[in-house]
Amino acid sequence: MGQSEEEREFLADLRRLGQFHRQYLDGELPQRKMARYLRVSPTTIGSWLRGHRIPQQQDTLASLVTMLHGEADRLGVAIPPAQGRLLEAETWRTRHQRIMRRRADAGGEQVQATQALMSLREQEAKARYAALQDKPRSLANWTPQQLGVHPAIRRIAPNEHDMFVLPRYFERRHDHVLREHLSTTAADGKTALVVLRGASCTGKTRTAYEAVRTCLPEWDLVFPKTVENLLALLAAGPLPANTVLWLNEAQNYLIGAMGEAAAASLRTQLEHSGPVVVIATLWTNYHRDLTETPAGAEDRFPHARALLNSVAPIDVPVAFTSQDLRALRTVAHDSRDSSLSIAARTSPNGAVAQTLAAGPQLVDHYERAELPPECFGKAIITAAMDAHRLGWAASLPAEFLKAAAPGYLTDDQRANATTDWFIQAINFARAKIKGVASALEQIPCSSGMGALPDQFRLADYLAHHARSTRWDLCPPASFWDAAGKHLPPIPDLSALARAAERRGRYRIAAVLAERAAAVDEPHGLYLLARARERSGDLISAEELYRLAADRGSARGLMEWAVIRENNGDLATAERLAQQAANAGDVLPLQRLAIHREKNGDQDGAERLARWAMKAGGDVVWSSLVGIRRSSDDVQGAERAAKAMADAGSPYKLADLWLRRRQAGDLERVEQLLAPLVHAGEARALMSLARQREVSGDLDDAVRLLQRAASQGNEAAQGNLALLYKASGDIEGALRLYGQLTALGSINGWTSLVRLTEESGDRQGAERLAREAADAGIPYGLSTLAGMRYKAGYQQLAEEMFRQAHSAGFLSNNMLTGLARRHRGDGNLKEAERLAREAVDSGDPQALRLLAELRVEAGDHTSAEQLMRYGLNADGSIAANSVS
Repeated sequence: MGQSEEEREFLADLRRLGQFHRQYLDGELPQRKMARYLRVSPTTIGSWLRGHRIPQQQDTLASLVTMLHGEADRLGVAIPPAQGRLLEAETWRTRHQRIMRRRADAGGEQVQATQALMSLREQEAKARYAALQDKPRSLANWTPQQLGVHPAIRRIAPNEHDMFVLPRYFERRHDHVLREHLSTTAADGKTALVVLRGASCTGKTRTAYEAVRTCLPEWDLVFPKTVENLLALLAAGPLPANTVLWLNEAQNYLIGAMGEAAAASLRTQLEHSGPVVVIATLWTNYHRDLTETPAGAEDRFPHARALLNSVAPIDVPVAFTSQDLRALRTVAHDSRDSSLSIAARTSPNGAVAQTLAAGPQLVDHYERAELPPECFGKAIITAAMDAHRLGWAASLPAEFLKAAAPGYLTDDQRANATTDWFIQAINFARAKIKGVASALEQIPCSSGMGALPDQFRLADYLAHHARSTRWDLCPPASFWDAAGKHLPPIPDLSALARAAERRGRYRIAAVLAERAAAVDEPHGLYLLARARERSGDLISAEELYRLAADRGSARGLMEWAVIRENNGDLATAERLAQQAANAGDVLPLQRLAIHREKNGDQDGAERLARWAMKAGGDVVWSSLVGIRRSSDDVQGAERAAKAMADAGSPYKLADLWLRRRQAGDLERVEQLLAPLVHAGEARALMSLARQREVSGDLDDAVRLLQRAASQGNEAAQGNLALLYKASGDIEGALRLYGQLTALGSINGWTSLVRLTEESGDRQGAERLAREAADAGIPYGLSTLAGMRYKAGYQQLAEEMFRQAHSAGFLSNNMLTGLARRHRGDGNLKEAERLAREAVDSGDPQALRLLAELRVEAGDHTSAEQLMRYGLNADGSIAANSVS
C-alpha cells in the first residue's frame, strides 16, 4: 500500500522536528535520554526523528513532542513561528489518529490477500531450503554461543549450567552507528551489507549479536558454517524478507579457493529487495588485504573488493576510551557483574573485550612455558603462530606441528623430551584458559558431530599477538622443512613460498612453490617459474610463466612477455601485454614501455604508453618523465608530462613547473601553465599562485588560490589559509581550516588545533582536539599533546598521548615519537620503556630506536641482536647491524 500525501507530509514534519532537536536540544536532551523515558531504543527515536517511520502509539508520539517542547522552554530557545506548530502535541495526536484510521480501513481490504501471499511465500521458502544444511530460523532459537560470541572470564570454576558466561553488554559509540543502520534498513525495505571491522577479540561478534537482538528481534537468522553451505544457500534464491545472513569471521568465506564465487553471489544477493541484512565481521588486516587494489601484483580478490568497498565499515575499537572505562566501572559496580568488574579493574589500557575473552591470560599461559613438558607445547604453538603470520590461514595438521617443533627448542629442552612429548605438547596447547579459550583449537566436521582428526587452528588472539611480537623473526629451518613435507598443496602454500622467498630461503621457496604448482595453483606456478629463472633455467621458467598465465596469473603473463621481449620477440611480447590489458591489467604494457625507454626506443615506449593509457593506466608516463629527466632529456620529459596532463593527470607537469621555477626559467613556467590555468585546473592555479607569492604579488596569489579553493580543492584551501595566517588574518585562516574539518580533512583538524593553540586559546584547542578524536580523526589529541610537550607540560602531554592511544587514535609510530622525545630530554629509561611498547605494538622503526638506546647504554651485543633479526619494511632481511 503506497503512502498518501497526508502520510508523506507527516513524515516530512517528523524530519523537521528532528532537525529542530539536533539544532537546539541535542546537547541537553540526547536520544538515549528520551529513549529511556519513552521505553524504546535510541535507534527507534532516531528512526522517528529522521522521518523513516511513524510511531504506532499516539500517546508515545505526544509524550515525545511534549518532552521536546518542555526542554525548549527550559533552555529558553526562541522558537521560530514556522516551527511552533511542530511542538503542539494535540495537533500531532489529531493527525496521527487520521492516518491510523485510514491505514486500518485500507488494511482490512488487503488482509486476506496478504495472508495468502505470505502463506505461498512461506511454502516456497520451505521447499527451497529443505535440502540445505543451514536454514533460516527465528532469532530466538539462536544462542550467542552458536553465533560465535566469546564467553567471558569468570572468577571460579562454574557448574555445568554456567559454562558459558555472558556479561552485561556495555554500549559504545559504534553500537549506536550500527543500530541506526539496522533500523534504517528495516524501515526502508532494502537489502544491506554491514561490515564490522576490528582486531581479534575486540567484541565484533558480540556487538553484532546485541544490535540484531535489539533492532531486529522478530527476524530470522541463517548462519552458514562453511563457504560451501553459503554458496548453496545463495543458490537457492533470494533470501526471504526479514532475514539476517550471519557471516561471522567473513575472511573464512572470502579467502580461499571459493572465496571469489562467494563474494560474487553475495553481490547478487544485495541486488534483491528486502528487508534483508548481511552482517559480516572481519579482522582489519583481512579487510585491508581484500579491499586494496594491487599495485603490480595479481588481482586475487576483485569480487570481494567490489563487495566490501560498496559499504563503509563500522570499526570496533581495539580499546575502550578513558570515558568509556569510567562509565563501565560504574555500570559494573551497580550491576554487580563479576565479569565486568574483573575486566574493568584489570584493563588499564582499555583492552576490556580482550580481557573478557581471556586473551591476556592465554598469552601468559604461552609465554611462561619454559620448562618440559610445557615448553613442548609452546614450541608447537609458536610454529602455528609463525605459519599464520606468514600467510597460512587453513587448519594445521599435527604432522606439521610435530616436525616443526624441534627448531623452537633448546638442546637441553630436546634432550629432556620423553617418547610421549608430542601428546604432552598437544595437551598443553589444548588446555582451556579460564575455561574460555585454548591456544590450539580443534576444527569441527563440516557436517555431523565431532572434530577433524589431527587438525588444529590457532586462537585468534594468539594470531594477533604473533603479528605484534614475532614480526621481526624468521622461523627456524625445521619450520620450513615441515612446511615442505607436511602442509597440503593449497593456495596458502604459495603464500608461505612467497614468505620464504622474501626471507632469502630460496631453496625451500622453490620446494613449496613446486608442491603448489603440482595442483596448478596459479601463484605457485608463478613462484616456481621465478625460482627456475633465478637458477638460469629460462626455458623451464618461460613454460611455467605460460602455464601460470593460462590459469589466470597476471604476473605470470607479464613475466612471460618480458622474457619474449628479452629474446627479441617484440611482436609476441606486445601481443601478450595487449592481451593482459584487454583483461584489465595494464602492468605488462607499462613494464614493456619502460623496458623500451631504457633501451633507447622512445617511439616504441611512447606507443606502448599510449596503449596503456587507453586501458586506464597513466603511471607509465610518470616513469618516462623520471627516466628522461634523469638523463637531462628536458624536451622528452616535457612531452611525456604533457601526455599525462592531456589525459587528466597533470601532477608530473606540476613537477616540471617546479623544476623550471627552481632553475629560474619563469617565462617557460608561464607558458606551460597558461592553458591549464585558463581551463581552471586546480594544480596549475596553485602552482602559479606559488610563483606569484614568491615574486611578492600576494593579492594575485590569493585570487588564484581562491579560484582553486572554490572547486573544493582541499590543498588549495590549506594553502590559502597559510597565506591568511602569514598576512595576519588569523580569523580567516581559522575559518578556512574549519571548512576543511567539515570535509573530514586530517590536515584541517591538525592545523585548526595548532593555530588555535598558537593563538593563546588553550581551552579551545583542547576542545577542538577532543572533537577531532570523537569524529574519528586520528591526530587530534596527539597533535595537541605534541604541542603541550614542546611547551614543557610533559606530564599533561603524556596523559593526552595515553588518552589518544587508549581511544585507538594513536598509531604505533607516535609511541616511537614519544620515546624519541624522552631520549632527547635525557630520560633514557623512559625512552626505552616506550620504545619496547612500540616494538610490541608492531612499529618497525621502534626496533632501530631500541637498538640505538642499547648502544648508548653500552650494550652493543643486545643492540646487534636486535638489528640482526629485524626485517626491513619490504620484508627483506635487514643487512645493517649496530656497531
